[in-house]
Amino acid sequence: MIPNWLEKAELSQTKHQQKQISKKDKNEKLRKDISQNFNKNAQEYDGFIQQMNLLIGRINALPIIDRQPFGVIKTDKKDGKWDNHLYIFSSSERIEKRLFFSLISFLKKRTFKHLRVIYIRVSKELGFATIELKDSLRKKSRRKADSTTKQRLNRKDRLHESYQYPMQEMNSNLSFELINWLTFKTKTTDTIRFLEQYGKRNIH
Repeated sequence: MIPNWLEKAELSQTKHQQKQISKKDKNEKLRKDISQNFNKNAQEYDGFIQQMNLLIGRINALPIIDRQPFGVIKTDKKDGKWDNHLYIFSSSERIEKRLFFSLISFLKKRTFKHLRVIYIRVSKELGFATIELKDSLRKKSRRKADSTTKQRLNRKDRLHESYQYPMQEMNSNLSFELINWLTFKTKTTDTIRFLEQYGKRNIH
């Protein structure tokens, strides 16, 4: 008679192997869907990315006085494990806020880094790209006493939205809107409203 513990161990091993195979199949399907989507819509997708890079190149070539308050727009391309043609565009500005610390110190002025980031990548959904916005405030605290205030501020003053956006609508109007957001010419709520005209919001 086979020991009970041995049967349980073998059953657990079998379940683990099946789970790994299932995960591998899902990953391969995801990679295949993304590849098919890009192959069918490469012209629209690459054309839009080119528009963004051209606009950013023109902006970064302007005199520094015309690039306030953001200074420069950074761009990056990453080839992850999904081969989803990920592009990252980011900018930041310095802002000051008065924070309440205690009855003794009352209101103190602190400088924060206001960061805006856009992630654009090919979606697994045919005909769509994923456009992701992150808007947050960051502060490097030198004192432990500031840590609670830093956490409270981060929870309140950050935003993360993601949309499935039809590639056929990725045109100059969209690139201008995203550039205006990166250069702090428009509010985040206005850019979200623009994206929601054609985009489908992802649930995090």
